[in-house]
Amino acid sequence: MATVAGGAPTVQLQTPATQPSGQARIPFRAATMERVNILAAETGIVLTGNALQPIERTVEGAGYVYGILLDVAATGATSTAASVAGYSEDAPFNILDTVKFSDANGELHALSGWETYLVNVISHEDADLPILANAPGAALPVAGAGGVGTPSSADPNILVNVGAVGTASTGTTAGGNFRFPVRVKVAANRRDLLGILGNQDRSQKFALRTDVSAQSVVFGTAPSSLPSLTINKYYEYYSVPLPTAPDGTPEEVFPVSFGTLLFHTHQTSPSAPANGGQIPHYLQRLGNTIHWIAMIFRSATSSSTAPTRGGADGAPPTTLQVKLGEDTVFSETWMYRRFLMFERLGFDAPRGVLLYDWIHDFGPFAGFELGDDLIHTDALVNAQHVISYPTTANTWQPGSSLKYVMRDDIFNQPAVAQSR
Repeated sequence: MATVAGGAPTVQLQTPATQPSGQARIPFRAATMERVNILAAETGIVLTGNALQPIERTVEGAGYVYGILLDVAATGATSTAASVAGYSEDAPFNILDTVKFSDANGELHALSGWETYLVNVISHEDADLPILANAPGAALPVAGAGGVGTPSSADPNILVNVGAVGTASTGTTAGGNFRFPVRVKVAANRRDLLGILGNQDRSQKFALRTDVSAQSVVFGTAPSSLPSLTINKYYEYYSVPLPTAPDGTPEEVFPVSFGTLLFHTHQTSPSAPANGGQIPHYLQRLGNTIHWIAMIFRSATSSSTAPTRGGADGAPPTTLQVKLGEDTVFSETWMYRRFLMFERLGFDAPRGVLLYDWIHDFGPFAGFELGDDLIHTDALVNAQHVISYPTTANTWQPGSSLKYVMRDDIFNQPAVAQSR
């Protein structure tokens, strides 16, 4: 169970009813039922050259919200031999510039589209490879042949010209079209539903932002005609159990972890990576209980070029240390950490990414965690990564960056008898 961070605001959570007391009750997880509803879709979105298109909608729903699955489809694009669509490094997920899930108290999920995809990969909700990953046993694509982006930034986890989930089309007629699902996670996992939120209050509702990027963000080379975008939305939730089961046995009507708020956030390290340097990167977000930290490295070949994850993966840091206060808990290399990631995720994660997770205590894999390993930082003064960067020419030049994507939680004692 998460600890309360000092100075945290009091949050009044939506609650369905007063918990029955007395005799032994059926646990909430056994009493509730998984459900899904279709939310209003965004249709006919025409991509523009350089303008961001903000979209914010109120989330209508009921019960306890688990997450919202977005089905993003770009259709109608055409390419010619003279203008074959080429994608940027984080495409197609960066078609969503901003993905935010919030309530009156603030933002619970505030990431980009690609970072939201990364949350899905790390959460490892099922035993399958991540959507758009290579098939089991398949050889990794060579640079520029199957990975998205330029040859120097090809990403083996994403397929070019996606025509349907998990498939690819390399013909010019499909260039510029893609489709992918991505979940905006509210709860940590389906095992114990940690972080699940009540959505019964009709006066205050959750809001979902899905801002659409300009086409220049998604395409390095735009197709001859741009696609139109549709965003289908599926509201995933769990029912509020009745106070008593049909046989008269009392049931828990809200989760044992009710009051836990789960956050997915990002922040850029104020200390930029530097060629040949040993840089301390301090974690800016402390006070909550940390589930995992993903580090997204991007290396620039010169001060005038955009940094890429592919560049970071080609000349990765030489050594990394993780310090919690004065205690060094990890001292390792890039390849050791990538090995652990493969071991826990079961597939090769996106290039330029390192994962430090504390969600592998349920088995030899990440996800469905028990919570025994979570890092409580309410009394932690500082935390940092001390990273040594290589002296390889044309790497880690000015403009290189390190971004943190994190999952953490905070517990606020709910006012059980009242709604938000």
